[in-house]
Amino acid sequence: MIRKEIKQQAKDVLKGGKWIMLFVVLLIVGAVSSLTGGLLAPLGMYALFLIVREMLEGKEMDFNHLATPFKDLNHAIKVIVVGLLTGLIVSIGMMLFLIPGIIFMCMYV
Repeated sequence: MIRKEIKQQAKDVLKGGKWIMLFVVLLIVGAVSSLTGGLLAPLGMYALFLIVREMLEGKEMDFNHLATPFKDLNHAIKVIVVGLLTGLIVSIGMMLFLIPGIIFMCMYV
């Protein structure tokens, strides 16, 4: 699928005011993520994925998917842990990239 087709498919899905509903979902997910210090951000992104996937399949938007990640506590904990580990690995990678850069800057400047 080329970029033009993907863009047209997205425009077709968001016709008829659906973009307003998707914007509301984004606001809800953003607010919950912000209020919890980003801890529940992976669960919000998972819920957003479920909603957008169903929209792309041609189904109606279902706000019940916002609660889907919280229904199975075991799965929710796994999603949160994976999100935290990903953030930790990215942070360590950034520090390892930044610290050698600072050392080289001090050595050669």
